[in-house]
Amino acid sequence: MADHPLTDVRGVGPRTADGLAALGIDSIETLAAAPSELIATLPGFSLNRAEAVKTAARGLLRADLGADRAATKKANKADKKKNKNRKKK
Repeated sequence: MADHPLTDVRGVGPRTADGLAALGIDSIETLAAAPSELIATLPGFSLNRAEAVKTAARGLLRADLGADRAATKKANKADKKKNKNRKKK
């Protein structure tokens, strides 16, 4: 999976990323798994905003997983084609 900075998550800017890091949330994976109540302790955050940021983090993780699966499928297809061509020789 791609390694994204927290600021790639919609709703997380540099100051929010610093605040999250102070709470021990230093990756998109930990953000997606963190309790909303903890995230809501950041200045300017409500429980709704915390949940929205977590949802955005999960969406980014799903997009990365989908891209990884597509790349694996494409590589497997290329390997099969290469192996098929070797057998013909």
